Amino acid sequence: MDDCQTDSERFDNRLRIEEEQQAIRAIYGEDACKQGYGGWDWEVQVPDDVGRQLCLLEVRLPDGYPTTAQPQVELHARKLDSERKERLLSSLHDAMDGWKGETCLFQIVEWIRECKDEWFDVDDVTASSHATEPSVSTDQADALVETRGTCAAENASYLWHTGEPLTDRRSTFQAHLVELTDPDRVSSALDALCTDRKIRVATHNIFAYRIALSTGGYASDSDDDGEAAAGGRLLHLLQLVDARDVLVVVSRWYGGIPLGPDRFKRISQVARDVLDRHGHVRPPTRRP
Repeated sequence: MDDCQTDSERFDNRLRIEEEQQAIRAIYGEDACKQGYGGWDWEVQVPDDVGRQLCLLEVRLPDGYPTTAQPQVELHARKLDSERKERLLSSLHDAMDGWKGETCLFQIVEWIRECKDEWFDVDDVTASSHATEPSVSTDQADALVETRGTCAAENASYLWHTGEPLTDRRSTFQAHLVELTDPDRVSSALDALCTDRKIRVATHNIFAYRIALSTGGYASDSDDDGEAAAGGRLLHLLQLVDARDVLVVVSRWYGGIPLGPDRFKRISQVARDVLDRHGHVRPPTRRP
């Protein structure tokens, strides 16, 4: 144990580690983060853009992580020779110097994903179980729609960006994004979105926002709309990708078949996609 830490600091670290593990599973799938073996705490799968496994990380979390220590990482990839692996890990450790004092496994995964073309032969990576999920489909007919909704009460107009719908076992998920710089306009923007009847009658409209304040820091909040714990996870995603000045809504039309924890994965998938498409996922190497 790190004798320099107080009981309160140890407790806070444990909570932050648990939240990080839950976030990685919600974003990349339940199998993305598993219990490790042989002295390693975690095994973390790093997927490419279509769900194929780029590499596997073995992670050891020393006492004091994340406040006073950083994780130890070993990397395994079938198509990565020892020289490239050594250079990749060296570059990764340099990047990790900028993440001291914070949970950084998500940043590590995203850093590897961002740099994948430099290190991996993407065509040869091993297909993971996420690569083909026959129960999941996307309907291109309504994809990437941009809608402008007007809230008559305030005579305000908002440009909402709507991403691709994703269907899993008859439940359909679709994310919507609007750029905002004033947290007082969140309610009006939501009203504008719900002028679309299809969205208004969704089983759940989960939302989260994160808006930079001129005085420093962020105004942020979320709402589950009946999908327990979903709003908080969506807000955590905005924090992890360092999204700024955005309000994101994920609509779910329930299809009658419970999805269990997979519903959080789908919510994160569609939200992250619309954030990425509109330039609101800040690469770890570019964050201040």
